[in-house]
Amino acid sequence: MFRFTGSHIFHSFIGIQRPRAVLTGASLGILLLCGLALTGTRSEASPANLDSLYSIWSDETVDIKTRVQAMQRYAWFGFLYDDPDSAYAIAEASFEMAKSAGLVKYMGWARLGQGVTFEMRGDNPKALRYYLIALDFFDECGDKAGIAGSLNNIGIMYTELGEYELAEEYHEKSLALRLEVNDRKGISASYENLGKVKEELGEYEAAIRLYRKSLRLKIELEFLPGQVTSYADIAIAQSKLGQLDSAEFNLIRSVKMARNLGEKFHITTSLIKLGELYILMDRLKGAQVQCKEGLELARQITNRDQQFKACDCLYQAYKSDDKHYQALEYLEMADRLRDSLQEKELMMGMRAMEFNNQLLRDSLVQSEKDLKNKIAFDEEVRKKTRNRNVLLVVLISTLVLTIGFVSRLSFIRKSNKRLEKEKNRSDELLLNILPHEVAEELKQTGISEARDFTNVTVLFTDFQEFTATAVKMTAKELVSEVNICFRAFDEIIERHGIEKIKTIGDAYMAAGGLHGPDTADPATTVLAGLDMQAFVNRRKEEMSKLGRVYFEMRAGIHTGPVVAGIVGVKKFQYDLWGDTVNTASRMESHSDVGKVNISNTTYLQVKDDPRFTFEKRGTTEVKGKGEMTMWFVSPRD
Repeated sequence: MFRFTGSHIFHSFIGIQRPRAVLTGASLGILLLCGLALTGTRSEASPANLDSLYSIWSDETVDIKTRVQAMQRYAWFGFLYDDPDSAYAIAEASFEMAKSAGLVKYMGWARLGQGVTFEMRGDNPKALRYYLIALDFFDECGDKAGIAGSLNNIGIMYTELGEYELAEEYHEKSLALRLEVNDRKGISASYENLGKVKEELGEYEAAIRLYRKSLRLKIELEFLPGQVTSYADIAIAQSKLGQLDSAEFNLIRSVKMARNLGEKFHITTSLIKLGELYILMDRLKGAQVQCKEGLELARQITNRDQQFKACDCLYQAYKSDDKHYQALEYLEMADRLRDSLQEKELMMGMRAMEFNNQLLRDSLVQSEKDLKNKIAFDEEVRKKTRNRNVLLVVLISTLVLTIGFVSRLSFIRKSNKRLEKEKNRSDELLLNILPHEVAEELKQTGISEARDFTNVTVLFTDFQEFTATAVKMTAKELVSEVNICFRAFDEIIERHGIEKIKTIGDAYMAAGGLHGPDTADPATTVLAGLDMQAFVNRRKEEMSKLGRVYFEMRAGIHTGPVVAGIVGVKKFQYDLWGDTVNTASRMESHSDVGKVNISNTTYLQVKDDPRFTFEKRGTTEVKGKGEMTMWFVSPRD
């Protein structure tokens, strides 16, 4: 019987945070091997075979067991890669059919397959829950192949968490069971999984030996998708040992096999790995070709993780090739994708917290039940007899229950600490994206309503002739310089208690007055703008003395009403709307280099502030606004 301790299960729930829209190439190949104990190979995915499976599934004259098997093969081979939602739905139908016939084994395989669909979609807590449910079914009917499959999938999750000792333990248990029942597909998967653990531990030669063992079985079984991942895995381990020519040979073989199969996910993964290898070999043109194709395919299958890897590969290739514009373009793409993946990580963290809360509640309820049972048991024993033997039984039972109760309390205390740590991490991620009030509202209610503000001061900055200046820098210098300036701006607005809204290219937008009437003083935003301009001017002097290229900046400010709220679903963002935002942008575009330009509306609210001096600019024709009075503001000496 294979059971999990509470600490193992809880650790799995709280540790799973990585944002993964789909699995890595190796993990996906492994899961395809182990996810269903069904005979046959990937050739079953041909349209003719899928039609045949559908016909068997829908034919009510066929016995239920055969229909259930056909449904599970159909879900796995027909939909898992491209449409996990449909794979889940078909598996659910197969579960209900198996349940009606009392086919416990196939109920387990349905739940295991559904767990894989959740892991592919990045919902690891739910995937783990389904794996554990499947394990119970397999345990009930004594299906060793099923138990091995569940242990294998849990081991994969531990590998991705970096818990390599636990991962190795689960994979070795799975391998032992598979050897016992001579499950050759499963044995191959276990060798590959153990190879992954060895590779993560830096034991590359041991990893290659395990990968080759797995590959030999896949060749005997004619399991082509598995061979694709094995050749790629061997190549990556070889590259880490410096065996670059051998690594190239195996990656090219992996790409060719993936193309023959028409599997876009495997093609994408192998192309990007080949591109990364070519960067190591200083074959930059080849790297650019491979990673561009990988990026296009990753977009076709909407795999953001692979898109990020492809963009990062292209950035490195173009940067090394001294092609600054292309490098910057792909770096910006990679940054946007990284932000998207971080937001997904945030949502996964919040979802994991939900599971943690439920688990903690269950633990407290169980502790209370244990204590009540202990009291009832003691009372019953006292009533029945007082002889020495019974007393001994009471003492032993009490000791066992007490140990269990203490262990449960210890588990709860540890759970509280981990839960608090996870909550703090999720809060920190949320506050990096949203203002504090909005973040709190989102956590409490799950939504955030748009709000009207009557007196918000909006600040825009923009670097003068950014494109012309960028030409004089390398991609690395350009990104570094923009980052230095924007990090300084972030510190300035935090110091003045105003809110960063967003950056668009080289433009920076912030606003004051979003935290209630007490924060609506336009002077704080004006001070922030002056501090930003002072920083850029100091930076200009430093860079000029070093004979290096520098930025110059314009800034504009306007005060008025705005609407503020969250936009987007998959990639949400806090933003402002209204004429005030447009007018502030016009103030920036009509400013001069090194100056902070404010509207007459803002001027009227800060004109008596002794910290400022003003220079009236008269009226200026502003596109879409007509004649407007503007002022340059400076700090008083």
